[in-house]
Amino acid sequence: PKTPKPPSKSKFNKFYKINGLNNPDITKRTQKLQFDFKLISLLTIVAFANMSYALIAPFLPFELVNKNVPLYMFGYIFSCYSLAVIICSPFVGYMLTKVSRRSFVQFGIFSMAFAMILLAVGSHIENYSMFIFVSFVTRFIQGFASSSIQTTCYAISG
Repeated sequence: PKTPKPPSKSKFNKFYKINGLNNPDITKRTQKLQFDFKLISLLTIVAFANMSYALIAPFLPFELVNKNVPLYMFGYIFSCYSLAVIICSPFVGYMLTKVSRRSFVQFGIFSMAFAMILLAVGSHIENYSMFIFVSFVTRFIQGFASSSIQTTCYAISG
């Protein structure tokens, strides 16, 4: 039996050139579109993470006043977020070498959602000290989630 001859290189190259698979202009254009889409996606994720932080600012003080929390505690509760970002960002940067970046972004998004739900549920707590504790914990979780989202997105885009 005869073995079939492989297609000649000219037919092979002609097929790929016609379909644009060997065209360097199309390849560069596709890579640029993929990069632009990735960058836009990352910026959107960071914007939503920051938006969740900013959405709490108008509502949390009213909730704290309703629970008779002293005014000096407002600053402590709000600064807990920033403290968590400062503490957790180096840890997240180190862990990015060990864990995939995609899973860290997903973890940050789910942690942020969990913190938002916990804050919403925490507003129904009647015990004063428990409410303060839940407020601190949720703000710290939000800070950790924000640091994992932002550090990872900056590492991917940079």
